[in-house]
Amino acid sequence: MSSADRFPRLDELVAGAPWAEQLVRDVERQLRTQLALGRPWVAIEPVLLVGPPGVGKTWFARKLGAALGIATLVAELSTMSDDRMLSGTASGYQSAQPGWPLVAIAGTGIANPLLILDEIDKAGGSKANGRPHQTLLSMLEPASAKSWYDQCLLTACDISHVNWMACGNRTDTIPAPLLSRFRIVEVPHPKPADFEAILVSLIRDLASAWEVPPSLLPDLPPTVLRLLRHAFLSEPSVRDLARNVRAVFGALFADGHGPRRQ
Repeated sequence: MSSADRFPRLDELVAGAPWAEQLVRDVERQLRTQLALGRPWVAIEPVLLVGPPGVGKTWFARKLGAALGIATLVAELSTMSDDRMLSGTASGYQSAQPGWPLVAIAGTGIANPLLILDEIDKAGGSKANGRPHQTLLSMLEPASAKSWYDQCLLTACDISHVNWMACGNRTDTIPAPLLSRFRIVEVPHPKPADFEAILVSLIRDLASAWEVPPSLLPDLPPTVLRLLRHAFLSEPSVRDLARNVRAVFGALFADGHGPRRQ
């Protein structure tokens, strides 16, 4: 990242998620602040995306990580009955391992990956087994993150460079002290006018997953485009549109309409 960067990938992200323009521009300002301070690495404030199911919160969070060019990992908090995945397990246990941020840093080879906390409003846990919400308090607080004690490594570790995003449907189940550590961004249902931009972005995602240029994918027939649009307008869900687009291309490939030859 250099001072000459204009962050074109962030512009592309806004094109695919128009509702997030203010958030993306704020991220861009944070990047420019880093550069002005002589710190040419990605560091953004923790963000909590809140909105109805299917509107594309986790999808957007992943795309932001890709646009920033940093490794991105996701933890599904709704499946956690304790905090062991986040905090790690104590030294001495056969299954002992460090906390998730340290595992992420070691696995990605960078100190500032983007860690996404999905379904943070549904995190479980108990006083006896540990609560993810409680563990996250010290991980997201800059002062304590600089010397976060890992019970597996038995030493204080610096996880203050980790970038955090969280996704949830509501905020009333998240403790106020944890909420205060996030910038909260409301994610609305996509608008009808957003269909084309989101569709283009989803097709690019598929092309990337299949490791082919988007230009090599077959064109979607007009009838299919009308059906996709109708389904999107009836139920404006990025998740459903992504599922439908993948199914359409799968059907096209099955009928012999594979990627174009260069």
